[in-house]
Amino acid sequence: MESAFLGYLAEEGKAWFSIEDAYGAFPDKSEGAVRFMLMRMLEKGLLIKVSKKAYWVVPFDQNAGICWRSRLLEEAGTISGIIRPCRSTGSLHSRR
Repeated sequence: MESAFLGYLAEEGKAWFSIEDAYGAFPDKSEGAVRFMLMRMLEKGLLIKVSKKAYWVVPFDQNAGICWRSRLLEEAGTISGIIRPCRSTGSLHSRR
Protein backbone atom coordinates (compact mmCIF):
# COMPACT_ATOMS: atom_id res chain seq x y z
CA MET A 1 0.00 0.00 0.00
CA GLU A 2 2.88 2.40 0.81
CA SER A 3 4.64 1.94 -2.52
CA ALA A 4 1.35 2.29 -4.37
CA PHE A 5 0.72 5.57 -2.56
CA LEU A 6 4.20 6.91 -3.32
CA GLY A 7 3.64 5.96 -6.97
CA TYR A 8 0.29 7.77 -6.94
CA LEU A 9 1.92 10.92 -5.52
CA ALA A 10 4.72 10.74 -8.09
CA GLU A 11 2.20 10.44 -10.93
CA GLU A 12 0.28 13.41 -9.56
CA GLY A 13 3.52 15.39 -9.15
CA LYS A 14 2.83 16.06 -5.48
CA ALA A 15 5.66 16.61 -3.02
CA TRP A 16 3.19 17.46 -0.26
CA PHE A 17 -0.33 16.20 0.35
CA SER A 18 -3.22 16.45 2.76
CA ILE A 19 -4.76 13.58 4.64
CA GLU A 20 -7.81 13.99 2.42
CA ASP A 21 -5.57 13.29 -0.61
CA ALA A 22 -4.46 10.07 1.07
CA TYR A 23 -8.07 9.04 1.75
CA GLY A 24 -8.95 9.81 -1.89
CA ALA A 25 -6.09 7.67 -3.19
CA PHE A 26 -7.61 4.62 -1.47
CA PRO A 27 -11.40 4.95 -1.66
CA ASP A 28 -11.79 1.21 -0.97
CA LYS A 29 -9.77 1.37 2.29
CA SER A 30 -10.99 2.58 5.68
CA GLU A 31 -9.70 5.87 7.07
CA GLY A 32 -8.09 3.89 9.89
CA ALA A 33 -6.12 1.80 7.40
CA VAL A 34 -4.92 4.93 5.59
CA ARG A 35 -3.91 6.61 8.86
CA PHE A 36 -2.02 3.45 9.87
CA MET A 37 -0.18 3.49 6.52
CA LEU A 38 0.77 7.15 7.04
CA MET A 39 1.97 6.39 10.58
CA ARG A 40 4.21 3.59 9.27
CA MET A 41 5.56 5.87 6.54
CA LEU A 42 6.37 8.53 9.18
CA GLU A 43 8.16 5.93 11.31
CA LYS A 44 10.22 4.80 8.29
CA GLY A 45 11.21 8.40 7.52
CA LEU A 46 9.40 8.47 4.18
CA LEU A 47 7.22 11.41 5.22
CA ILE A 48 7.44 14.53 7.35
CA LYS A 49 4.29 15.67 9.10
CA VAL A 50 4.05 19.42 8.56
CA SER A 51 0.79 19.93 10.44
CA LYS A 52 -2.19 17.91 11.62
CA LYS A 53 -3.39 17.36 8.08
CA ALA A 54 -0.40 18.08 5.82
CA TYR A 55 2.50 15.78 4.95
CA TRP A 56 5.69 16.20 2.95
CA VAL A 57 7.32 13.35 1.00
CA VAL A 58 11.02 13.02 1.85
CA PRO A 59 12.89 13.03 -1.48
CA PHE A 60 15.13 9.98 -1.86
CA ASP A 61 15.70 10.11 -5.61
CA GLN A 62 18.80 11.30 -7.42
CA ASN A 63 17.28 14.77 -7.86
CA ALA A 64 16.99 15.24 -4.12
CA GLY A 65 19.70 17.91 -4.14
CA ILE A 66 16.96 20.53 -4.21
CA CYS A 67 16.49 21.76 -0.68
CA TRP A 68 13.08 20.56 0.50
CA ARG A 69 12.64 23.75 2.50
CA SER A 70 13.04 25.87 -0.62
CA ARG A 71 10.59 23.74 -2.54
CA LEU A 72 8.12 23.79 0.32
CA LEU A 73 8.36 27.58 0.49
CA GLU A 74 7.73 27.75 -3.27
CA GLU A 75 4.59 25.70 -2.79
CA ALA A 76 3.56 27.56 0.37
CA GLY A 77 1.05 29.56 -1.64
CA THR A 78 -0.81 26.32 -2.20
CA ILE A 79 -0.75 25.37 1.46
CA SER A 80 -0.74 28.84 2.99
CA GLY A 81 -1.71 28.91 6.61
CA ILE A 82 -0.08 25.56 7.31
CA ILE A 83 3.57 26.58 7.54
CA ARG A 84 5.51 29.74 8.11
CA PRO A 85 9.23 30.49 8.00
CA CYS A 86 10.86 31.50 11.26
CA ARG A 87 11.87 35.17 11.08
CA SER A 88 15.25 34.74 12.72
CA THR A 89 16.47 31.44 11.23
CA GLY A 90 14.38 30.90 8.11
CA SER A 91 13.51 27.38 9.24
CA LEU A 92 9.95 26.15 8.87
CA HIS A 93 7.43 25.77 11.68
CA SER A 94 3.90 24.43 11.45
CA ARG A 95 0.98 26.53 12.62
CA ARG A 96 -1.30 24.79 15.03
